[in-house]
Amino acid sequence: MNDIRKKLSPDLLPIYEDEIARGNEVLRVDEPAGSLCPLAVVFRLPLKRESAPSSQAVGNDVYWHENADPRYEVDGMAGFASKKSRQFIYGPIAR
Repeated sequence: MNDIRKKLSPDLLPIYEDEIARGNEVLRVDEPAGSLCPLAVVFRLPLKRESAPSSQAVGNDVYWHENADPRYEVDGMAGFASKKSRQFIYGPIAR
């Protein structure tokens, strides 16, 4: 999984590093993750929206995204997306 850091867009890397530092684990990496997403990192635990680095640190091109469509994940996924790279960092939706 260490090569993920090389593939992940620079605007999502601080969020990835924050989740790893919190003890969250990568379940899988989908590459591609659909026709519009070249790479998605899926974590075991829900991502902490409020504990992510400040928007100034990650830039204006990163936004929070939720997908509750059960065709993709039974419980839905929530996380961060990059407008520039179209990459995602997801975890299950916090309940």
